Amino acid sequence: LHTLPNFKSHDIGVFVASLDLGRKYLENIFLVSNWTKPINDHLQKVSVQFGTDLSGIRYEIVAPFGDNNPIESLLKQSKNTLNHVAYLVDDLDVSISRLKKERCLLISEPTPAIAFSNHRIAFLYTPLHFVIELIEN
Repeated sequence: LHTLPNFKSHDIGVFVASLDLGRKYLENIFLVSNWTKPINDHLQKVSVQFGTDLSGIRYEIVAPFGDNNPIESLLKQSKNTLNHVAYLVDDLDVSISRLKKERCLLISEPTPAIAFSNHRIAFLYTPLHFVIELIEN
């Protein structure tokens, strides 16, 4: 694998109905903390806030702000909120159980993946309408 020139990872953006809701689920599911102050962008018609998980991944939650914003209709249709976020985990079964307690739905039973040297992976669908991929370490 190689990196695209001049590209650095910045954040994983998640569309949410409200910043409070987004913070709640990301804190409970991924232990995201260190939230910035909310930013209301009148030009983009969104409110955003950034937080970081324990491994240093930065998340941006994006909520509607005002009329004719770009995300309300997508949220209603559960479209383009996010594809997936992948995490390495030490115990896949324990991790699945923990996420189920946060109302995540297992959509793909644990199976070996060639891309990960036949380590098991599983996919869960979150209440925020995006998918988490778990990769057993």
